[in-house]
Parts: sequence; structure tokens; C-alpha cells
Amino acid sequence: MKVLSRFCYVFAGACALASSAQAQVPNLVQGTFSIETPYYVSGSTTPTNQGCMIIGNSGQSDVPSLYDWGMGNYTCGLDAVNWQEMWEVYALSANNTLVHVIKSRVNGKCLIRGQSGAAASPSLYLWPTSSYTEYCGFSNAKDLISNGQAAWDLSAVLPYADSGGIVYYQGPARHAMSPNPYLAFSPLPSSAPSRVADNSWGVFTTDTLNKWELHLKSMTNWD
Repeated sequence: MKVLSRFCYVFAGACALASSAQAQVPNLVQGTFSIETPYYVSGSTTPTNQGCMIIGNSGQSDVPSLYDWGMGNYTCGLDAVNWQEMWEVYALSANNTLVHVIKSRVNGKCLIRGQSGAAASPSLYLWPTSSYTEYCGFSNAKDLISNGQAAWDLSAVLPYADSGGIVYYQGPARHAMSPNPYLAFSPLPSSAPSRVADNSWGVFTTDTLNKWELHLKSMTNWD
């Protein structure tokens, strides 16, 4: 299995397709992440945290949504981990192509763009063709990349801080299949961060003026 070090991928190929500048950044520890969602209104350089990307309906939903529990200060409004907020992210490569997998820790399913890459919303899925869950149900990385639906382009998601051993990354997430739409959420929550469960759902957009980004916080100590 050719799995690059998790979050080594954020350097746009520092592991396999490195540029001279990005190659200077060391490989990062494998781990699990909570994902907050900064949102930039057109013309603003100050984002608003809209909540965490979670699997709602007590972990039973197939489409990610935004939520903040509002009960603590550690992550996503919590003082302890809730698996609905936890995501495993890692890079795969085959035939000189680097892509990224985003997988829910609730059920091990991969975040995909279904309908052969034409679905309006991301969803969770495992293909039934293989027991290799690291490849989202495909037999190998080549088949996953060739299919494309579970492939993400996170080359713009970059490290920006390391505080107390907690690693942070932030940037826009794009689906790897053409026309490479951005991951976004709709409708915009009525409050920031969102305190209404199962209300603001994941969608795809080509809007580059009003920007959604992912803010990833390493949760390695909670694996």
C-alpha cells in the first residue's frame, strides 16, 4: 500500500511531487483531525468560523454538515472528543498522480463526490469491490484515483501554526475531478458558529468570491 504520511500531502507533493521550497517542510505525523470551517465574505480578509464539519444525526447522516456544540473550549464547542467531528485524512499516489482521501472516523466511510463526479453534495461511501477500506473499497490506489470520486485536491491546505504540539492547517478543499469545485456549505448558518444541528449541509461550488476553507486541528492524542 503506497500511502504517503498523513498530511504530508498538504505540501502539494512535498512527499512525491515536491517543489524546492515545499520540500524543505518535514513529513508530518499521521493522525486524526477536527475540521472547522472559516468563511470569507467577498472582499473580507477576516473569516468567520461557521462551525465544525461533522456527521450529523448522531453519526447516521451520509452528508456532512456544520455544527458547534457550544459546551466547551477544546474543539467544536466541546471539552472532550465526539467522533462525529473526527476525520482521517491522508494522501495516495499512483502513476505520478497525488490525491487525498477524507474519511469519517464515525464509520470509516470516505467523503466522495458521487454520480460519477457530478453530485451537488459530498457524501460518505465505501465501494463494495474490496475489503481495503484505506482505498475506500477499491483494491488499490490506482483504481481509486482512476475512478476519481473519492479523490480530493488539498494542495492549497497549508500549515500555519504549531502551538503546544497541536498542528494546524488551513485552506480551500477542491474535488479532484473536473471542473474541480470547492467544498462549501449551504445554507449559511443563521449564527456563527452554527448551533443548529443538521441544517447547513455540504455542497460543491465554483464561487471564488465568497470562500470556504477548512481549518484542520490535529487530534493525534485522541486516536
